[in-house]
Amino acid sequence: MNKYSPFHSLIKGAGFVLAGNFFIYFLGFIYHIPVVRILGPEKYGLWGLVYTIITIIAPLSMVGLGTGIIYYLSRAYSPYDERSVKGVIISSGKILLITSSIVTAGVIIFTTGWAKKLFPYQGIKPLLYIMAFSIPFFAFINFGEGVFRAIENARAGYEVKILQDSFKLFFIPIALWFSKGNLVLLAILTLTGFVLAFTYSGYLINRLIMPLKRMFTGSYEPYGMKLFTFSWPLLINQYVQTIGKKVDILFIGYFLSEKSVGIYRPAVVLSQYMWVIPQAMTYLLFPIMNKLLAGDNWREFFLVSKRAYKYILYLNIPLLC
Repeated sequence: MNKYSPFHSLIKGAGFVLAGNFFIYFLGFIYHIPVVRILGPEKYGLWGLVYTIITIIAPLSMVGLGTGIIYYLSRAYSPYDERSVKGVIISSGKILLITSSIVTAGVIIFTTGWAKKLFPYQGIKPLLYIMAFSIPFFAFINFGEGVFRAIENARAGYEVKILQDSFKLFFIPIALWFSKGNLVLLAILTLTGFVLAFTYSGYLINRLIMPLKRMFTGSYEPYGMKLFTFSWPLLINQYVQTIGKKVDILFIGYFLSEKSVGIYRPAVVLSQYMWVIPQAMTYLLFPIMNKLLAGDNWREFFLVSKRAYKYILYLNIPLLC
């Protein structure tokens, strides 16, 4: 019987994340070539502005819950306390159902009253209305990723991302070609990609954690207040990071034009490839460290921490240079 090794689990997960990221970035790179060429700077800029607005607002629906799910589920899953596992998943699902509905309604109200005043571009409102309905799916896809990270299964989380990006690559450029760059069709297909990823996340939870039918029968330990109390302060940190990465596109759209956004945004997409190694090494670090702390295994905690950050430093120096 193989002994569990936290560092081995970390490296194995990092391998999946590294391979998954390279594949996702490859899909994204190939996807953007025909899309940018077909749409041109103006249309692509308008789409980039809409997508940025949605991806800035959508994380509000998570209320920082991603980290809370990893924290509590990794502790419940290690000894496999079924009532606690069910409690974390069901309680977080209930919170997300409420918060994502509120945020979706907020986007619809914003689109009706203020979107055109802030960004006076033709066709922006229909795109925002359609993409507003991606927010609940965005929330539950991220919920699924938190669940997979908690059980140290990096592969499952990346299967969902690769499926979503593969759908976009295979269907959207063709649809744009035949529709001569119809942005409404682009929004509908992007929303369909979110629905597909959400469905596959549910399938993987059903297969890897427990059957959904069993999940919703019998008793479970309520975790709603614990999750919310633990998670909501983390929303501030996560949201500052999200805005910091995307606010420049909003400013360009507000002060300049959709064409300027269309020229600038592809460079931002390319620059994100620099995150591939740090993300790979830290993807499973939190649930592993959390599990070690829960078991009072301080020696292993410091050993894994030291080795992980050495790897991050050594691997990033050549890439930075």
